[in-house]
Amino acid sequence: MKKIFTTLLVLTGIYTASHAQNKGQVAFGASVGVNGSYAISNAKYASGTDTRLDPSFSLQGEYFVDDHWSLKAEAIYNPKGWGNGIYDDGTKQVINVNYNINYITVPVLVTWHIGVEKLWFVNFGPYISFLTSASNDYDHADLKSAYKSTEEGAHLGLGIQFPLSLKNDRTKIFFEYGWEIGASNVLANSADGGATLMRHGLGAGIRF
Repeated sequence: MKKIFTTLLVLTGIYTASHAQNKGQVAFGASVGVNGSYAISNAKYASGTDTRLDPSFSLQGEYFVDDHWSLKAEAIYNPKGWGNGIYDDGTKQVINVNYNINYITVPVLVTWHIGVEKLWFVNFGPYISFLTSASNDYDHADLKSAYKSTEEGAHLGLGIQFPLSLKNDRTKIFFEYGWEIGASNVLANSADGGATLMRHGLGAGIRF
């Protein structure tokens, strides 16, 4: 019985060690997903907006401070905007217009890996988004000049990851749900009022 108990302890230690992240370890990953975004606004072209859905893509790097905490930075192709907007083309106002505002978003996140096996993780931190293009689906006008070049806010995320095999514990697949809470007015002209962007997204990816 003593030998069985000792063997079980050894095996448990090996399993736990194989799932541990080491201090100083660096991991990289990529993911694809879908965004849902909308605007909170007092601007005439964004009040009463609907959520719009778009694909997103990301690359990420993660540095482990210890077994449970890490710092992660991402570069996300992050389409945002809103639906059911109003557009004034200079001669008339058009309703039910979708606004497409595309960014490259860079969040810097503190990540907590939960439990012994560290399957679950949560992360939080600030982000900055760099505007790449803006348009609508009515006349496809270039609206980039109507928006500020950057947008800032806070990012929150919850995810789960699984090793592909016990022999290759560094390579994992993960699923993550994230929220971005905009904290800055994205409209360039203050006379148009103010608008902040909200985004939530579900993604799946691989890290190694």
